[in-house]
Amino acid sequence: FRYETFDSTSEAYPGYDTSIYLRSGSLKVNFVTEPFRKIMEFGVKFGKMQAIMNAARQAAANQANNIQERASKMHFDIRIKTPIVAFPRMVITDSPERDVLTAYLGELYASNEFLPLDDSKDSDTANKLTAGVHNTRLTSTFNYPNDQVEELDLIDKVDLDFRITSAEHKPGYKRPDTEIEGSMSNVNLRITEAQLKFILELSRSIPEAFATDPDDEIEEHVKEELPATTVQDAKAVSGDSDNKEEEQPQSPTHLGPEIGSDDDTWTKLDLVFKV
Repeated sequence: FRYETFDSTSEAYPGYDTSIYLRSGSLKVNFVTEPFRKIMEFGVKFGKMQAIMNAARQAAANQANNIQERASKMHFDIRIKTPIVAFPRMVITDSPERDVLTAYLGELYASNEFLPLDDSKDSDTANKLTAGVHNTRLTSTFNYPNDQVEELDLIDKVDLDFRITSAEHKPGYKRPDTEIEGSMSNVNLRITEAQLKFILELSRSIPEAFATDPDDEIEEHVKEELPATTVQDAKAVSGDSDNKEEEQPQSPTHLGPEIGSDDDTWTKLDLVFKV
């Protein structure tokens, strides 16, 4: 793992502000609903706490204008070989062995580059991202009396790839802000009645892991744990931003295309997915 930051005023500036490089071998994760739900709650709580701290820091340093002048660019190159996600059946049993549905993600990768949109001299720079998984397998293991074990494949050797191009919109541009092109190889699904029943059980239990407490309740807990002065500074910054949004005039209703086009209307997303 490597994390780097770069100074935009330096001659050696590579075109982005931060860089993340990650290479990992086999990684196995056992997906259990309640622990994952607690992790999700911690992540949401941490995010809200960080937002309040950043707002307070912004108020103290008075750097709001500098932050808004230029968006930070992050370059990343991530590749994880043979990540494994196991979904055990959560039942009370005397046997230590559990029925499990296992996803073998042969290789998980994600990387991006900042490249010009075309060959012209004054071409704008776009963030071009590639991500996907290769050689995905899905298997099931069921345990029966007398120590009998049944292992079956549901899906074998499936590839999923995405290419994403994102660029900041400028007046007069006809291209969308974000272009996504995805592709997936042929899927040969072999499923039994027992496997289908297990998958339906997981379809009910997995969403519970992402069902966190209401945002208002989490925000109240965060404010109780932070110093009162920090919360007050953050409220001052958020109050100023709300007032600025209220002062901005609203654009009138547009009746296009009958009477022309509106410069403030453009395509934001273009999505193509091939199977």
